[in-house]
Amino acid sequence: MNDDDDDDAEKQQNKDEGKKQHKDDAGKQQQDPSFHMQRRTGVRRAERDEKPVLLSCPSSENLESIIYHDTRRADNAETPWSKKEIEVALLKLPGGDTALFLIPTLRGDALQKVLEEFQCVTLNKNEDRKHNISLVTCADENEENTILVDENRAAATTTPGQLLAGWPDTCLLISSWLSHVEIAKALLDKGAPVSTTDNDGRTPLHLAACTTSTKIVEELLKHSADPCEWDFENKYTPLHCAAAAGCVATVTCLIKSGAHVNVKRSPLYYAMLNNAVDCVETLLQAGARPDNSQVLLLQADASPDKAQVYTKTPLHVAVTLGNVHCIKLLLDHGANVTIQMGTTKSTPLHLAV
Repeated sequence: MNDDDDDDAEKQQNKDEGKKQHKDDAGKQQQDPSFHMQRRTGVRRAERDEKPVLLSCPSSENLESIIYHDTRRADNAETPWSKKEIEVALLKLPGGDTALFLIPTLRGDALQKVLEEFQCVTLNKNEDRKHNISLVTCADENEENTILVDENRAAATTTPGQLLAGWPDTCLLISSWLSHVEIAKALLDKGAPVSTTDNDGRTPLHLAACTTSTKIVEELLKHSADPCEWDFENKYTPLHCAAAAGCVATVTCLIKSGAHVNVKRSPLYYAMLNNAVDCVETLLQAGARPDNSQVLLLQADASPDKAQVYTKTPLHVAVTLGNVHCIKLLLDHGANVTIQMGTTKSTPLHLAV
């Protein structure tokens, strides 16, 4: 076989492969109309879904120019508590089983009938019932389970209006979590305790902020809810919840009501971590310190006079995540690019490399 024959064979092979590729592409385009555009622009779906990456060398004058930025919130965005964690806690409240099932179904005409019934019954303000709301105070687990079973059995045999009146604490917490404005407002107007908590110390304001229910947040604040209230572990306030949820309306509402913007592991950290740029800007404008440290680490083997504290600032977080808009906001508000973090003493500029 001469060279011409080899060339002809190679051309035919390339032609056949081209036809096969065109056929494959046609099938993919039929399944995914955006495929042709992806081929034409050279952008594959896998590339679009990649996490933000750091590009070239850092410059203190133009830090943002080296960061690839993705404005979408991450699927694994960090929140103070998971949905499962909260709902398990709500189920452990007196009457929680029944209320968590019933309240989401109250809409339209059914809701109006329940609210009319609720207005005609007396709200239960029994001190024993209030005490039972925190079952963790029980002497032992058996006593806790007995009380919970008795409460749930009693709640299951009542009408919806009687449920709201008989277990107002539980129903207010659950309606705040489920963003059921009408139920929450009716309970508050009738005198349900706005400062009630679940067994972990979450208030209705915490739960409404977690679900970005600004209307319920406004109602709770109108009834003197404390925007600075911590959970029992002193980890989160409602402002942490709103910032993590990325709801600038709720963040603004809480700040106007006196929520503290400068506290440990600040709300700014959660807004930053969840790519909530509007919340970051609102918090900074309200006086949140851009260099408020998030983590304090002491050298375990150092003597007291030589021990060093390493800090992780919001700018470290923003650079690590590639949030270019947040980086610019922090720099505009005076964030320090030379603060060191961890045993490696990394600055934001180090992390940008």
